[in-house]
Amino acid sequence: VKHSQGEPQLRIEWSQALARLHRFLEASQALRGVTASTVPDERLAYFRLRAAVAEGLGNSAEAATNMESALLVRPDDPSLQITTAAAQLHAGNAERAAVLGRAAFSQTQNPDAGLLVLQAEFAAHADEHATMASLRRLPLPPEQESSFRQHLAEILVAHGEFGEAAADLTRAAELDAENPDVLFNLTLAQFRAGAAAEALASAKRCKAVKDSAELESLLGDIEETLGDNLAAVKSYQSAAAIDPKNENYQLAVAVELIRHRNFQPAKLVLENAAKTFPASWRIQVGLGMIEYFTGTRTKASEILLHAADLAPQPEPALRYLADIELDETAPPDPPAIARVCAYADAHLKDAQQQLYCGALMFRRAYAEHDNARVRDIIRRLSSSAEALPKDAT
Repeated sequence: VKHSQGEPQLRIEWSQALARLHRFLEASQALRGVTASTVPDERLAYFRLRAAVAEGLGNSAEAATNMESALLVRPDDPSLQITTAAAQLHAGNAERAAVLGRAAFSQTQNPDAGLLVLQAEFAAHADEHATMASLRRLPLPPEQESSFRQHLAEILVAHGEFGEAAADLTRAAELDAENPDVLFNLTLAQFRAGAAAEALASAKRCKAVKDSAELESLLGDIEETLGDNLAAVKSYQSAAAIDPKNENYQLAVAVELIRHRNFQPAKLVLENAAKTFPASWRIQVGLGMIEYFTGTRTKASEILLHAADLAPQPEPALRYLADIELDETAPPDPPAIARVCAYADAHLKDAQQQLYCGALMFRRAYAEHDNARVRDIIRRLSSSAEALPKDAT
């Protein structure tokens, strides 16, 4: 490029080389001032390159515009229609993406084009049923159909269509019966669709192929939904035994026990978990709530204050702390008031935090006949009452 004094075609090739290395800013600079050729193939390559560079720089709208310019060179090219549709969908132009995708899909019956149309229709809130029916009728070899059905199910799950996704995953499981990922996803889709009995059967099939902590945890959720509490506890325990380094599974055991008021076993689980995960604020919240249910409010507050200190975002722990302090007839503990109000002072626009702080301050002041901070209390409660008009507190 230097020797040619910036010959345009060489700058395009230089930009292509930079783009392949993902050096998109330099690729963009290399194209500065270069205009599109009138030769169709060169013009097409130029706009596709500009689209790739724009996408690499995070400018989806510019990428879509350049792909539209490329498409003008060959407007009936299905591969260009699909690529342009994908760019438009990424840029948020779902209706245009659907139009282009349908044109390509009708010509080619390309499964990828059909899936793109489906995504665009969901994004545009259009009726997707005709596209879905066409996709399911595509004649595909078994090894390709299994993968295709899984991709179709992924799109459906992403848009909350769990029952429809379960239908495609059922077909994928028929084609690939020994694939644990397919069976797990089928179980999850059925459970999310509210078909717990079917999900239980699929989970058992999956477990026979390959067990995992994730599967055991899901199995526990299913069994809890079906009312088999003992089986749910055993499944959560199995998940924790398979993956003892994941605190979520320890918490799941404890939560299941707490749900059915088995507080002492839950406390033992969490105390053991706290030794393995000493920095876990969620485990400390669990211990704090068990202490509140079975021990003393003061000790529970101490544990929850510790949880708030551990948490990167202390608001959830402080919410539990404030709730139990307000639930008691005794005046709130001063350390709890101080911590909740410090958080409220750092988040002045959070009406819920102003409510917690004002209410705790009021309860303490009322019990002690102390009017020293009445203006601050009224200010906080008035602002929160205005922002939360339906909150009875």
